[in-house]
Amino acid sequence: IIKSAGKTIVDFDKNIQDLVAITGASGRDLEFFKEQAKTLGTEVEGGASSVIEAYKLIGSAKPELLDNAQALNAVTEAAITLSQASGLDLPDAATRLTDAMNQFSAPADQAGKFINVLANGALFGAAAIPDVTDALLKFGAAANTSNVSLEEALATKGLKGAEAGTALRNVMLKLSAPDALPLKAQKAMARLGIEFSDINDTSKPFSERLEALKPLLTDNAALVQVFGTENAIAATNLLGMTDEIADLTGKMETQGTVQAQAAANTDTVAFAFNGLKEEWNKFILDLDAGAGIGEKIKNLLGFLAENLGTIVTVLGFA
Repeated sequence: IIKSAGKTIVDFDKNIQDLVAITGASGRDLEFFKEQAKTLGTEVEGGASSVIEAYKLIGSAKPELLDNAQALNAVTEAAITLSQASGLDLPDAATRLTDAMNQFSAPADQAGKFINVLANGALFGAAAIPDVTDALLKFGAAANTSNVSLEEALATKGLKGAEAGTALRNVMLKLSAPDALPLKAQKAMARLGIEFSDINDTSKPFSERLEALKPLLTDNAALVQVFGTENAIAATNLLGMTDEIADLTGKMETQGTVQAQAAANTDTVAFAFNGLKEEWNKFILDLDAGAGIGEKIKNLLGFLAENLGTIVTVLGFA
């Protein structure tokens, strides 16, 4: 028990120093992070140290949060919920959440919205959250530039992995600048009665802009000329599900999905055992904060290191 408690204190102290190095936190903010890490740590595998790791990852990915302890903590709480809902460990969930938010230049106060839409994407789009975020990392920036919302972007059912995300990004880039297409492609679109103004009007919903391109499904040659051979299949799938995209976009706004998934995934014996373990670790860390055990350990180790030669000589003689 003593050995385990000592390791808990030492690991926590090291992670806190790493957090200070990244965020520059001190005084009241540092105490806030310490207390929040111990409290939130009872809900995650890895405890307080895992929460501090999430602080570091989120702060590094979104530097604007480094000067706002409350906002950084709020995004971390959202990452914890995403972790519980998806089965990802907390550092991985934190990375995926901030990646998604950065694709859409989203501020900290939208973290709750993002984790819920990601959960809806997994529930209604039939793809696991890691697959959704892998795809989003490839096409999110293009979607944001094309004024395609997160809900619309994730309404593409069956979107799985980075490869699908790359194909969707290429299709969106074509949509955002139809007048930059090769002359043959522009002529093919004109022949099919497709108006550029219907495609690049970012005030229209994504599904409506796709609907304007549906005549391409009647002409394979024109489809390839517009999207290229490598993107033709992705474009065909996308144009064939415009009604479904419109329907799923509404479902992406369903509230409470991520909380329901998190509650279901944490209603287990394993989670209860982990909670007991991390409550014990919190008790140890609270005890350290009151009695300064960590500081005493550090001083003792420092004394031993400085006098190791003398100590070994005396023990050897004895």
